Amino acid sequence: MNREIIGLLIGLTTLILIFVGEYAVALGVCVLSFFMARELLSVFDIKSAHVFVPFITLSSWIDPSFGIFLSFLFCFMYGYGKWSIEVFFKVFFVGIYAGVLPSFLILIRKEGFNELLSLVITVWAVDITAYYIGRKFGSVPLAPRLSPHKTMEGFWAGLISAIIVFPLVSQMGILKSLITGLIIGISAVIGDLLKSFIKRQLNIKDFSNIFGEHGGFVDRFDSLVFTSALYYSILL
Repeated sequence: MNREIIGLLIGLTTLILIFVGEYAVALGVCVLSFFMARELLSVFDIKSAHVFVPFITLSSWIDPSFGIFLSFLFCFMYGYGKWSIEVFFKVFFVGIYAGVLPSFLILIRKEGFNELLSLVITVWAVDITAYYIGRKFGSVPLAPRLSPHKTMEGFWAGLISAIIVFPLVSQMGILKSLITGLIIGISAVIGDLLKSFIKRQLNIKDFSNIFGEHGGFVDRFDSLVFTSALYYSILL
């Protein structure tokens, strides 16, 4: 299947889960955290630890502080078992990135259907606009050491789309929605660049090829997961 069809299927599945409710989102996010952890730990050359990460997500659903505590317990267990500070920090990163951060998507859905839908649509708008505008009109590199194909033209297009789209789909007041759209746009780009930094350090193209040209779960959901905690703090 080509890039557009796979993207459409991912989007449709995400929208169905959001529409069904908080528990459907929780199930979907646990699946997401499992596969994100699996991909990350695989490239970090750490085996079997990913099966515990959804428990971090579920505990973070109750309260993020529980998830952080469980992440420390989790990385201590593996760091001690391998007697390696490197393993300790890698597993802690995975616990936070693939366990705690995705849980904010569930907490946002708990706040309401429109709240999560607004975030998802805006992040999609940033990704899609930046990709296609950058591909067609881009000439000035954004961060060549991190991602040689990302351009300043794509970055500004994504940012403008976030500022336009979020106020259209959000129920916030106009000023707050404009500022929030800007924050989402910037955060989505940072989340994407963070993923690119890890890939460049490990010299890999994608974390997996499960979604074809889209890569893996980390490649596809990086911006959304990274932005979710910041967006949730704005909602409170």
